[in-house]
Amino acid sequence: MGVGSILVRAVDYFFSIYYLLIIAAVIFSWIRPMRGTFLYDLARITYQLTEPIMSPIRRALPTAGGLDFSPILALLLVQLVQRLVRMLLLQISF
Repeated sequence: MGVGSILVRAVDYFFSIYYLLIIAAVIFSWIRPMRGTFLYDLARITYQLTEPIMSPIRRALPTAGGLDFSPILALLLVQLVQRLVRMLLLQISF
């Protein structure tokens, strides 16, 4: 296993984790954990990690009947960036 494939795998893991964090942020927005609980702390960390991407998208997208479509667009953008980074790494390393 070469250095290039290790880098590609690391990038894939990073983006997979971020993808899951966005999904977790959506779930936490539905259940609203109580303050002072482990889930509340986990939700807070999740929001802190995902808001840098979600907030600009949320500001740019209009809401439709109170629904927030920013997570869907964020997931698509994260997937697009993952593919671009992966392609660049594969071109550089091989």
